[in-house]
Amino acid sequence: TIIFVILFQLIVVIFINLLQLIVIILMFLPRLILIASIFHDSVEDQAQKLADKISTSQELNTRGKALEFLRQKYGEKVADIVVSVTNPEELDNLGTEEANKEYASHIQHAIENPNVFYVKLSDFMDNGLKFMDIPDIRRKTKLAKKYLPLFQIFINRIRGDDISLSQERKDEIISQLSRAESLAVEAVNKN
Repeated sequence: TIIFVILFQLIVVIFINLLQLIVIILMFLPRLILIASIFHDSVEDQAQKLADKISTSQELNTRGKALEFLRQKYGEKVADIVVSVTNPEELDNLGTEEANKEYASHIQHAIENPNVFYVKLSDFMDNGLKFMDIPDIRRKTKLAKKYLPLFQIFINRIRGDDISLSQERKDEIISQLSRAESLAVEAVNKN
């Protein structure tokens, strides 16, 4: 039981540190990034609900209407960030390996914009760092393969001079991403 208690305490500390890091990142960012962070998955996960909130004469699909709602309600810059972090629908029509490559390419291109980087980094740290907690080995391995190329993409990008975080914060994030990358490599190599 002592090992269980120590492991539990370690997990709690890591979780709290991750939440603190995300909050610290978001506290010092402009309002538009905070709003875009709130809505970052809305076009993928809640497009119909957002689309139902507006009427438009434009011929738009559900995602287009959802983005138009965000554009009208929160402005062009917020909508641009959200569309940049939204997974392209075309990924659904590709095989897993090809979709993973296209996803990594999409992310690498999208996070060239520092505002998009902050939103996507926060999202990725939430998703990419907790995949190891998934009990289903097949699902865990699938996500490890999807996320594996992204760790270095984010690590390389965070080093950019246009990323307004202290070197201490950058190093902390890089450390967490590197640890998760090692776990992803391990998960992929086991299977």
